[in-house]
Amino acid sequence: MTDVHLHSPRPTPFFQPEPYFSQRRKTPFKAPPKAPAKSCPPLSRVFTSAVASDGPHTISFASDSINEPISGLRYSTDSQEPYFEQGFEIIKKIGEGSFGEVFQVKSREDGQLYAIKRSRQRFTGSWDRRKKLDEVEKHECLPPHPNCIRFYKAWEENLHLYIQTELCSMSLSQYCDAHGRLPERTVWRILMDIGKGLKHLHDNRLCHLDIKPDNIFLSQSGTTWKLGDFGLVSSMDTDFEGASEGDACYMAPELMEGRFSPGADVFSLGISMLEVACDLQLPSNGESWHMLRRGELPEDFIKNLSPDLLSLLTSMMSHNPQSRPCVNQILGHRKLRRMQLFEPAVKLKNKIVPLFSRVFQWILRFFVILLNLLRLSHSPMRPETPPTLGKPQSLGEPLSDSEDEDIRMSLLQQSISQHNGSWTNHSPICHQYPVYSGSPIPLHLDDSSADEATPLKPGSPLLTSSPATFPRADRAMRRVHSDRGFVNGGPRNLMEIFKEAD
Repeated sequence: MTDVHLHSPRPTPFFQPEPYFSQRRKTPFKAPPKAPAKSCPPLSRVFTSAVASDGPHTISFASDSINEPISGLRYSTDSQEPYFEQGFEIIKKIGEGSFGEVFQVKSREDGQLYAIKRSRQRFTGSWDRRKKLDEVEKHECLPPHPNCIRFYKAWEENLHLYIQTELCSMSLSQYCDAHGRLPERTVWRILMDIGKGLKHLHDNRLCHLDIKPDNIFLSQSGTTWKLGDFGLVSSMDTDFEGASEGDACYMAPELMEGRFSPGADVFSLGISMLEVACDLQLPSNGESWHMLRRGELPEDFIKNLSPDLLSLLTSMMSHNPQSRPCVNQILGHRKLRRMQLFEPAVKLKNKIVPLFSRVFQWILRFFVILLNLLRLSHSPMRPETPPTLGKPQSLGEPLSDSEDEDIRMSLLQQSISQHNGSWTNHSPICHQYPVYSGSPIPLHLDDSSADEATPLKPGSPLLTSSPATFPRADRAMRRVHSDRGFVNGGPRNLMEIFKEAD
């Protein structure tokens, strides 16, 4: 009997196609993980030894004050608060990375705003402390440049490193989150400014090795882009001893093999400009990561780029470091040369336009004030309104001549406009004079006759066409007029008023 082997077909694997590229998205801020160790840690990190720290000490490799205690007008050694809190007012936290966190502070000594970076972890030993102090040494050996973040001072306290630098308004990553895809004019401007800062580093034999939008900052004036965060800066003179690569999304491919060169900064700058110009979400791994390193750029994202910008970015992202242009060649591009030619005029415009704007506002305010004064001087005087009497006057208080005339005219107008012989409380005299107000006021016509001491109420028919119709009202009006000063020929009833009017 022969054995029959039945071969079942092997299942064919199905791979889901990977979405190669996507639009840049805003992600909520969270602290990145701690950077992994690249090799076996030394004994000083395995068996940690405490680093002596007696209060804050300055850090400076340019002088002999590396362990000099900090002293200042705003610092007291008797206080339990650290120098960071005594000498500065902490406004807010503006950033956080793998190695530290950055705060916006206000100095209590000069009142200026600064940015202070504090190491995220305490010193674990002498080797770890020396490694973190390398950033201070690189800052001090680098001369100041308008396109690099300015360094002020550094100190250590409670096993933490503090680095004080100038404060910028925002990073390029935050700027892109607010504005989306950047126009090419802005991309060329950023490329020129950061190219100048990178040239300054390379001329001083330093490599940044961590260029990305998070480490590119806009000045407080909003006109200059600066290169910052020198935590991974390495020296070319030491053959990049102890150098480590930065963010994987912006890392040059040769760094995976441990080959460091200034071309790595050129690659990182080129792929950073590609991200902000195309609003592209850069991958951190996978096939799309290798596609960008092979020069295979996504057509859907680069179709709107100009040929000049696309050609420059493609050459900067070349797989071979030797074929990438150096910083001097990048700044020598005809587009950037033309921008540098007009740069003094642009800076002058940025200074003059705000000045003229403020002067124009002052002139406009002056003319508005002058116009208001002229209008007030030519406007007719408004008649004064009669004062309201908050407290009723006594019946025996004499009136002035003007008040006498007002009462006469009001009585005349009321008698002409009244209907059916009724007195209402809507007349002006009822509101101006308490004798005819809504509250009844007893008028004692005669002490001997109690029936004549009848109070006047609102709506009562005080005045009619004939004074004989209501004799008591006539006598009351006569008494009021007599007490108010309507004597010596003053009117006693409406008939006399009408006669005088005729």
